[in-house]
Amino acid sequence: MDDIGLFIPDDLKNIPTFRAAYSDRTALLMAKLAFRAYNDFDADEAAFKTFRTDLCTQGFLDCSGLVDSDVGTAGYIVEGSDIIVVVFRGTTNELDWKTNVNARFVALQGGTRVHTGFFQAYWPIRDAMFSVVEMGKSVPTYARAPPNKKLLANRCHETQALLMIIGVPSLASDLGSAI
Repeated sequence: MDDIGLFIPDDLKNIPTFRAAYSDRTALLMAKLAFRAYNDFDADEAAFKTFRTDLCTQGFLDCSGLVDSDVGTAGYIVEGSDIIVVVFRGTTNELDWKTNVNARFVALQGGTRVHTGFFQAYWPIRDAMFSVVEMGKSVPTYARAPPNKKLLANRCHETQALLMIIGVPSLASDLGSAI
């Protein structure tokens, strides 16, 4: 059986980024990227370098980590020529479960209330996520807001679901991106 985490060139070239509708090709790519989120890319710098090199070898232009081991957040952003994908790993250990059960609500500016544990997992990687997406660091033609790139979000499990609910809409709101 083939490794479901492997990409073929058509996986990236044939994604329908011009419309906001369900696509089997996009769903397959998201599944492959979600599967990859469970690799130990966050173990150390060498592990991430190997992870990044592997994704770039398979057709992505760049990969940046979204990792904070103090709160258990492990994710990454990959950039293709037409897309940017934000991926987070889900619950895998005791620290992640502590995040899940820290279910008190905290009020943010404007009165919005969010799950405390999820917000604490999101906040340390927020600036890095915004920076990578906003600057499109590996693609010179993608200078600021990405009208020429589709921003896609992928989550792997309940812990990281709210990272998507909190983080990605705020990216789209700030950058004018389609999700």
